[in-house]
Amino acid sequence: MSNPELDVVEFLLTTTLYTERRELDPDDLPAAYRAAFWSDGTIERPLSATTTTASEATGVERPWDAISGLMFTDRDDFSGSISFTDREMAEQWFLDRVDADRLERNPVLAAAYGDEIEGVDYETARAHNRPSRADRAFIDAMLEEAFDTDDEDDESMLDLVDVRAPRKSR
Repeated sequence: MSNPELDVVEFLLTTTLYTERRELDPDDLPAAYRAAFWSDGTIERPLSATTTTASEATGVERPWDAISGLMFTDRDDFSGSISFTDREMAEQWFLDRVDADRLERNPVLAAAYGDEIEGVDYETARAHNRPSRADRAFIDAMLEEAFDTDDEDDESMLDLVDVRAPRKSR
């Protein structure tokens, strides 16, 4: 069962921590979060948490409605950005409600809070996270780079390309 409040707060914490911690790379972001931020084959920092990116990444149709009752959240009506007014309170609220299984599905949060939740390991979380090179946006960017779409010959070559996602192996 989904918890929209927890989903959106997790998204906001992830975007904040990923922006701050330069040692993290796109492989640390959950695939749905990466999809919301891919642009021209890369993910640029800082990540901007807006109602649009939050909805796309979490599947929560109205993310601000989900968290507007929390005293540590704020929204800029003009830009649509969502942020924390008190990050420490947001972190504590999240940690009081999250379990180890959920935290291990998000390597960014596992890196930040792994010491606070028993059974959470950053390396394990990262190993279970689908790599960014398997994302459709990454593959499209590589194809675009390989074939100059302004050239008609190269564009016709793309008709011969059949890209398939690799099967999950265990």
